Amino acid sequence: MPATDVQDTGDLPQQKDTIMEPSATPEIIIGLDVGKTGHHACALTNTGERIYDKPLPQDEAAWREIFASMQAHGSVLMVVD
Repeated sequence: MPATDVQDTGDLPQQKDTIMEPSATPEIIIGLDVGKTGHHACALTNTGERIYDKPLPQDEAAWREIFASMQAHGSVLMVVD
């Protein structure tokens, strides 16, 4: 068996240096598809309501503005593809 830096306690493994508490459930989940020529984001609430589903501009300031508006709804989890 390969060595890991997580000890088996019989429970789920504990990750080091996480930024979320294991019991935390984000209010907003953002899926971000990053491409060479274009990007797209879709944001859902934790109840499944779609609150954002649009192409993203190639502009960091615009991205920050969009993500800040998502944070106004609560904690955010972002998944990047």
